[in-house]
Amino acid sequence: GGSITHSMDTPIATFTLQLENPINENPEYEGNAAISEDSSLISPGSKIVFEFRMGDSETYPMGVFYVDRSQFSLLNETVTVDGRNVIGKALHDQTFDEENTYTFQVLHETFKDILYRANISSDEMLVENTAVKAGYTFDVKMNCLEGIMEVLKALENWQIKELVDGTVVIGSQNYAGFTKNSRYTFQRNKEIFTRNIVRDDQDAYRRVCVHDQDFIIKVYRDVATYSGWNLQTNKTLYVNVPEGTSLSDAQVYAEQIANNLEYVGKIESFTGPFRPQLILGDEAVIVGEKGSKNLGLITEITHRFGKEGFYTDFTVDSGGRIANGRLSDYIGKITKEKNSSSRIYE
Repeated sequence: GGSITHSMDTPIATFTLQLENPINENPEYEGNAAISEDSSLISPGSKIVFEFRMGDSETYPMGVFYVDRSQFSLLNETVTVDGRNVIGKALHDQTFDEENTYTFQVLHETFKDILYRANISSDEMLVENTAVKAGYTFDVKMNCLEGIMEVLKALENWQIKELVDGTVVIGSQNYAGFTKNSRYTFQRNKEIFTRNIVRDDQDAYRRVCVHDQDFIIKVYRDVATYSGWNLQTNKTLYVNVPEGTSLSDAQVYAEQIANNLEYVGKIESFTGPFRPQLILGDEAVIVGEKGSKNLGLITEITHRFGKEGFYTDFTVDSGGRIANGRLSDYIGKITKEKNSSSRIYE
């Protein structure tokens, strides 16, 4: 058995496996077949490619991973293994060391240089071109993923993701290299085995105020809330936007946040049939006798497989929409400072 887990909060995906590890029947070898005291087919660093096939169907890729740890007990015919994807293993675990200065150049070349630094080849990466230029000096102890995240601050709506074939992709939200999100529609009481709903008003608000540091610019908007939610009238979310933000931009931000806040506060967790095609950021729509209902964006996915069956668990955030992303991501985008602490010139 095993599982593969993805989360919208990190580009690092993980896996776990429980494998049969019988005694090797070949007389030339002693010990167990997969892992024994003296040898192992799945040592730390080993590459594991997951593919799903049902009957005579074509194989469906589910990710490229590298082993972090394997656990073996003598005379025990099972072994447990876990690990991470390329971003986790290659980019998160390697540091810049003495090669920590990147000269003034277009940032897509900086991204490529960092990926090369992590031993990711040109045919294992896709990087969108940009005209933005800068130079960087990173802390020698900083890992390569942290460095990439630092450079991403200089670009609007850029991100890093990994495709199921192991390709590392860096680009803007609409970059053709990314797998496009879609709407996942499922039938109530037919395609879902379990459904858990959490309603929490901690992050639900009645008003929003978008303002600059000195409140010279300030825009208030009321928020519609779920029917039956008795929120306090003056529970207001304050969003501090950078200096120089215009009044018209602040008004647009306030309208967008107020619209998105209407849906915040409901987290739903589902278990259903195996759906390897689901990806983070897909929109979940449930269909019942009274029609269809948009539930939000899928933010967590775990595929479970093995002798006990094949299942997909996923979590839906009511505060997300496919065109706009999650509210927290939108707020982060309009409030973040673009001045990188490690940028040396631009």
